[in-house]
Amino acid sequence: MADAMEQLYQQVILDHSRERHGAGEIDPFDGESFQVNPTCGDEVRLRVRLDHADGPPRIAEIGWVGQGCSISQASLSVLNDLVTGQDISTVDRLNETFRELMHNRGHDLEDAKQESLEDAAAFVGVARYPARIKCALLGWMALRDALAHALTAEPSKKEDS
Repeated sequence: MADAMEQLYQQVILDHSRERHGAGEIDPFDGESFQVNPTCGDEVRLRVRLDHADGPPRIAEIGWVGQGCSISQASLSVLNDLVTGQDISTVDRLNETFRELMHNRGHDLEDAKQESLEDAAAFVGVARYPARIKCALLGWMALRDALAHALTAEPSKKEDS
């Protein structure tokens, strides 16, 4: 059973590294971050656009360009699917849960947390390889930084207001 799950997880990572959901630049954007993993050279420039209508800000769109291993590229793709449309507090919670997964040395989290990660739970096996953890976290670090910029920046002038 464990081998079957591991194969499924590997397939999810391979599929996302090929498909790369959210890849490409977006403009306009509210926050941007450029991150590099000095260990392996993976890099990403991630931009985020927020939607401030109807309550707390939500992620309207993420766009990213970068290069790196299949783990970093797949993690960015999964991140895009998981957080687009979510409010900032949910995104923060998902970010922390993913970090917890990466520091859990290849062991599953409690069921509710594991399920909240959806496809990101596939990275559980990556946590067994300390050198690869930074690859998986690169996009998540970029998102956290881009959101910090977006949430502290001066509001932009809106064309329609």
